[in-house]
Amino acid sequence: SIIKELVENSIDAGSTKIEVFIENGGIDSIIVKDNGFGIKSEQISLAFTKHATSKISELKDLDSIQTLGFRGEALTSIGNISHTTISTSTDSEEAYEATIKEGKVSKIKLSVRPRGTSIIVKKLFENFPARKKFIKSPESEQIAITKIMKYFFLSHPEIVFIYSNKNKKIYHLNSNTLEGRILDIFGSSYKDSLVEVSKEKENYSINGYIGNLDIVKKRTGEQFLFINKRFISSKMINHTIYRSYSNLLQRGEYPFFVLNLNIDPSLFDINVHPSKKEIRFKEEWKINQFLKDS
Repeated sequence: SIIKELVENSIDAGSTKIEVFIENGGIDSIIVKDNGFGIKSEQISLAFTKHATSKISELKDLDSIQTLGFRGEALTSIGNISHTTISTSTDSEEAYEATIKEGKVSKIKLSVRPRGTSIIVKKLFENFPARKKFIKSPESEQIAITKIMKYFFLSHPEIVFIYSNKNKKIYHLNSNTLEGRILDIFGSSYKDSLVEVSKEKENYSINGYIGNLDIVKKRTGEQFLFINKRFISSKMINHTIYRSYSNLLQRGEYPFFVLNLNIDPSLFDINVHPSKKEIRFKEEWKINQFLKDS
C-alpha cells in the first residue's frame, strides 16, 4: 500500500523516471525516488497533514479527477506509522529535507539533490506493534509489491522504472511502447500472440492488446484493466471480455489482456472503495456495448 501511494504521487508529479528500492520485502526499508516537479519547502509540512492535497482545489474538481491520488490521506498515514524521510527539490538548485516520526515533521533543512522527490520509509509500525503482527513474510510482501509494480509498468510504459530488492535489480525498464513493455515483462514469446485493440466512439476510447489462444492460462493473473491509466477490478468488464472468447475457451481458461479505457471522469465514480480499485459507471450498458464492438 505504501509503495502504491508513493508511486502514484510520483506519476502525478510528472516523473519520467521512478526508482523503487525495498529491503526485506519492504519491511526494513522502502525508498521511492522520482524526477518529478518536487514539493516547495513551505509545503512539506502541509503535505503530511491529514486531508491536505494539491490535486483538488474546488468542489467541482471531484467530478473531473485526472490524477491517481486526490484524498490527501497517504502521506499523513505513512508518517504516522513509520520513520519517514523526505528530500525534495523543484528546480535542482535548492533542495530540502525533513524527517517525520509519529506524524510530527522535524525542522526542514537544506539538502542537495536534483529536481524531484525521494521518500524513505523505515521502522514500519514501530509504534503500532499490534499492526506489525499482520505483516506477512518478506517473500509474500515482495510478491504483492511486484504485482502492484506491474500495474504501473503496464499503465505507464513511457516511464523508466527501476525496481530493486536490497542490491538485486528485479526490473530495469526503459521507456517503451505498450507492446514493447509487455514483451519486456512477459518475454519475447508473446510477440506473435498479441492482437491490438483500438477504438473510439463518443465519450469512450480503448487501446491495448489481447492475447490469442497461444497464451491462454489455466489461472487468472494476466488480466490488466485500466481506466484512464488507473488499474481497476471490474467483474462486469472482465465478463464482457471473457464472453468475446466464449466459443474458443474451455472452462477454467483465461485470456491475456492489457487494456486501457479512456472515459470522461464525470461518467464514472472511483470513490466506491477506499482502494479505488472498484468503479461504478453512469451508463454501464453503453460501456458493455462499446467493449463488445471493440
